[in-house]
Amino acid sequence: MEENGFKKGDVILGYYEVLDEIGEGNFGKVYKVKALRGRYKGKIFALKVANNPYAITYLWKEAQTLILFHHPNIISLQSYLYKKDKKELYLIYEYMDFGTLKDYVESKGKLSEEETLRVLKHVVNALEYLHSRGYIHSDVRPENVIGKRVFNTVIWKLGDFGLIRIRGDVSVIDVKGALGFIAPEVFRGEIHRSSDIYSLGCVTYYMLTGEIPFKGETIKEVKEKNKKGVVEIPEHLSDNYIHSDVRPENVIGKRVFNTVIWKLGDFGLIRIRGDVSVIDVKGALGFIAPEVFRGEIHRSSDIYSLGCVTYYMLTGEIPFKGETIKEVKEKNKKGVVEIPEHLSDKMKNLLRKMLEPDYRKRFRTAKELKEYLVAEGLA
Repeated sequence: MEENGFKKGDVILGYYEVLDEIGEGNFGKVYKVKALRGRYKGKIFALKVANNPYAITYLWKEAQTLILFHHPNIISLQSYLYKKDKKELYLIYEYMDFGTLKDYVESKGKLSEEETLRVLKHVVNALEYLHSRGYIHSDVRPENVIGKRVFNTVIWKLGDFGLIRIRGDVSVIDVKGALGFIAPEVFRGEIHRSSDIYSLGCVTYYMLTGEIPFKGETIKEVKEKNKKGVVEIPEHLSDNYIHSDVRPENVIGKRVFNTVIWKLGDFGLIRIRGDVSVIDVKGALGFIAPEVFRGEIHRSSDIYSLGCVTYYMLTGEIPFKGETIKEVKEKNKKGVVEIPEHLSDKMKNLLRKMLEPDYRKRFRTAKELKEYLVAEGLA
């Protein structure tokens, strides 16, 4: 390899012809290449090359990890090769022809809420896959979300796994993520699966505004704001989102001093109010609002699901009992819940209002629920 890399027309490893240089990441240059022979003859790939010990350390970890992953929203690694004589590492990926999310947002200025949600769902799916297997990506940012054209749509995939970690890894954390997209606890030497969620929140902010969440005159000023992690939410954004999957598994706690802060997670089924696309019932049985089974969903559907979660917390059971899954499903469809007698009157009234089968008579929004809790002295 030449000092400045490969040029168009060069043949790498006697197998891949260089068509173009795609770009240069933290750990090496990336080329668009075409396979010249074998079963992949004529197929286009992306090929990353690293030839310094620092880059090879991280890319070796990426190669050994990514080769195990198979998910439609994670970039697939075709193969990798290390040439001992030249001390070069080659990684061959599927070719992503749409480019990075960063370039896409820059070309448009910012994205609509609807398009932002479409991208968000894809990345959430990728993170759910990683987190369920005990991994933390550690570098979620616009450059690492890459699009691929499939028929008339774009599939967004998570890439660049050079900083991936296993949950519980106690090795020293070196802050290497992109400034403006780093969870504040990372600066303190901590990293969790929720750190990826914070970074994804920053990416979402970037999509909606075209800017990183932290402003400053100098890099130092931006860094200090990122360390604190306090983000001002733009006023122009709507509050018309429906989570669609409120259940105990998606409510996650974080210890802060002597208390626990509970946070809502898993936004894979999130929708914008008024979205007329077909509703596929994917929530957890026992926590689904009855109207969802009829193909309707409203903000109050989240309130019903939260009522089911509240019932679960108070009793240790889901609100609908049955000998079979079919029986439980039929009861969930009707949505009629028997309120336990041992609860206080205030709590009974709260559950009745949250678990009203008719969505038009329920709390319509979380704001209405919050106002009720304050008025009744429950919050």
